[in-house]
Amino acid sequence: MIRNADTQDTSFVYACLCNLEDCTLDRKVFEAGYKQQLADTSLSMLVLEHEKQPCGYMSIRTLYHLHHCARIAVIEELYISRNARGNGWGRAMMEYAVQYAQAQGCVQLELSSSCAREGAHAFYKRVGMSCSHYKFTRNI
Repeated sequence: MIRNADTQDTSFVYACLCNLEDCTLDRKVFEAGYKQQLADTSLSMLVLEHEKQPCGYMSIRTLYHLHHCARIAVIEELYISRNARGNGWGRAMMEYAVQYAQAQGCVQLELSSSCAREGAHAFYKRVGMSCSHYKFTRNI
């Protein structure tokens, strides 16, 4: 089951994103940002449950892009718990994202993935995504 995240999911989502980023995020800063994002109507924060246990998290944002002259959806974060991988949950989350984006009137679904996550890149290609852009970043 995929459902909207809420404040009771804070610890689970925190653990997911610490694992995703392979670091320990500042818990107080995270919690403040989490509450802000729960209130953000352009962002949907979702938890995947199996047998009433959370095992995945995804956030997806919709916005209007002038260069597309249309709405697009951007998966900001996607994480499946390590012990839940290989069961089709990532594919289910991606299918949900496509359906969600279509229901929001979006013409494209995008996501970024770290260059080091080669396994994730292969997964995204298997579920129909293509690598059509570069993303450049600069720490400031």
